[in-house]
Amino acid sequence: MANETERRAIVSMAFGADYLRLAELTLPRILAYSAKCEADFVLLGRREYEHVHYEKFQLYRVFGTYDRVLWIDPDVLVRRDSPNLFELVPAGCFAAYDESANHFGNCPGFMAEVAGLLGRPTLGSPHYLNLGVHLQSMVHRQLFAAPEMTMPGSFPEQNHLNYRLREQRVPLHLLG
Repeated sequence: MANETERRAIVSMAFGADYLRLAELTLPRILAYSAKCEADFVLLGRREYEHVHYEKFQLYRVFGTYDRVLWIDPDVLVRRDSPNLFELVPAGCFAAYDESANHFGNCPGFMAEVAGLLGRPTLGSPHYLNLGVHLQSMVHRQLFAAPEMTMPGSFPEQNHLNYRLREQRVPLHLLG
């Protein structure tokens, strides 16, 4: 049962022909999941950043309206039997899947690269989060403040946000 006072949103994006074709397949399931979770659905439809993956940083603005926000990448097909993450994850925790085992030990390398680009210290952690699906609360809003720079690489926002999570010592709730 939803908390009557908690404002919830599930957010995704669709930009350009490729993402729009993908969204035709995935958005119906995301919309059904939003209803199941008693959350509003917010579709980001306007690009604000040079690299499409950085559009997740628009969550900073979404937190002006919502207390908890679940991001779902447009290439995620939500299962009909998916549990309500808003109910499973304690408020105040940042929830995502830990994929450190999938990167063959290169997570420290990712974080060292980000630290070097930002001119900040390398921060250790046993976790590296996949941010295709992540749930956060208003207390995490600052994670999504405009990035200092656009990182190079395939998933630059993921590296950037993993660094910020470590830097701000955010409590994690690991999914999976």
